[in-house]
Parts: sequence; structure tokens; C-alpha cells
Amino acid sequence: HAKLRKAVCSTLLQEHKEFGPFIGGADDSKLAVSNYLKESKMEQAGVWATGIELKAAARLLGVQIWTYSPTRIGLPNGKTVPASRWISIPPMSYQDATNTAVDIDNLPAIYLDNRNSHYNLVVEMVDANQ
Repeated sequence: HAKLRKAVCSTLLQEHKEFGPFIGGADDSKLAVSNYLKESKMEQAGVWATGIELKAAARLLGVQIWTYSPTRIGLPNGKTVPASRWISIPPMSYQDATNTAVDIDNLPAIYLDNRNSHYNLVVEMVDANQ
């Protein structure tokens, strides 16, 4: 876990021109990304990754990342209904080892369950209706 977190932070720094605008607005500088990592304490265990770190992980690993977010929506009558959904987090772009652009729809996928501000790997999916 610690090695992956460190590698993701390194990817954000190395690819600052790609990720910087999502972190520092118009500033895509390495300094803006470095400041973000320092202020967010992203390199420390226990700090919850945001979508930008997941995009960096997808880029680093050459995968699409799908997160399952179990949520509920409040109704006007005060009741709630399930509104769970899968969210795709593809890398912004990806090139293979030969620097050839790869169609992200053809990349393998990792599935994560996002509950209680923590991501857990999904190893098996079962139809709840069976």
C-alpha cells in the first residue's frame, strides 16, 4: 500500500503538466503539484485519495479504475432510496512501453468498493438477485 501511494504521488509530480490544472487551476507547474501533495499529506498512510490520485494510479498501472459508491438519495417525504452506482475513472491518457497511445477502453480494469472514506479491492461480484 505504501509503495503504491508513493508511486502515485511520484506520477503526479512527473506528469505535472497533465495533472496540475486539476490541482492548481491554471497552474500546471511542478511546484503547484508539490504544494498540493504537501498540504494534502497524500504521501502519508490514512489520507483518503481523491479522484485525481485515482486517475494517477490508473495512469501508473495502465488500467481503468471503477469505484462502487453505495449512496442513498433523500426523497421529499423524508424517506431515502438506494442510488448506488459504479463510476469509471480512466487514465487521462495512456501509452504503452513503446510510447504508443492505447485506447483506454481496451485497458484492463480494477474494481474498488468506496465505503466509509476507504477503497477496498473488489475480488468477486455477485448478483444480489440470485
